[in-house]
Amino acid sequence: MIVGRVRALPNWTQRTGMLSQGAIALRLLGLKSHDPNKLLFEDIPAFYGENPKAAAVDATAALSELETAYAKMLKDLAIRLLRELRCKEALDEDHHKLHARCETVRGLSGNFRVHALATRLGSFGGDIVAIEGVASLAANKPARDWVDRDIDAAKIELAALAPQFLRAEGLAHLKGRGDRRTSMAVYISDPNFSAPASPSVELTEEERKGADLLAASIEELIRRSQASPSVAFGAVARLGSSISNSLEFNEEPV
Repeated sequence: MIVGRVRALPNWTQRTGMLSQGAIALRLLGLKSHDPNKLLFEDIPAFYGENPKAAAVDATAALSELETAYAKMLKDLAIRLLRELRCKEALDEDHHKLHARCETVRGLSGNFRVHALATRLGSFGGDIVAIEGVASLAANKPARDWVDRDIDAAKIELAALAPQFLRAEGLAHLKGRGDRRTSMAVYISDPNFSAPASPSVELTEEERKGADLLAASIEELIRRSQASPSVAFGAVARLGSSISNSLEFNEEPV
């Protein structure tokens, strides 16, 4: 029955304002109701309309939204984090590369929070419990106590931890661990720009392979152009500056 299903919702779903008006109304009715028959035949039609069929359809949609909201919120949080970590394969349920990366990072940076994140993700399987664990770490609060501001705080914390995770990967070789990322930076001073530019980027193993293939194509183009080394290098630098200005390195996983 509706009352039982509403009261069985996760605590966050019973508190959140991140739902449609109809879902919030059904949640309130279900939580306050002491008479299932009155809820079904009086309260729901009073809110959703007197037409029984239309009211039943709207109430069913609202109940479905309530019952899927928690998993959807967690899934969105996981997707956001995995994109920040440039980890497309984990979005497709293939987590072994993520686990290997976490093994590289654990204990590497001396940052407790990064270590804790790497530990959590080291056995990440994409299920609700795993995502809850990561989100609880970021929010500094167990899932049973979450409210909307805790989810916002978790998003901010994960967005802050992801670059530190990537930076730690780039330093793996300093402690004799396999390099899983490549860090690159270029300094460009050009009279056409108001200030020198120093774009930098970090590449995963897969991205580095793609970069190598693209570099080979560019190298072949330069060879055919018969440009001098200075002109060729200048062209590559200008291209890098142009990419930096136009894209600002807001990259999606590749």
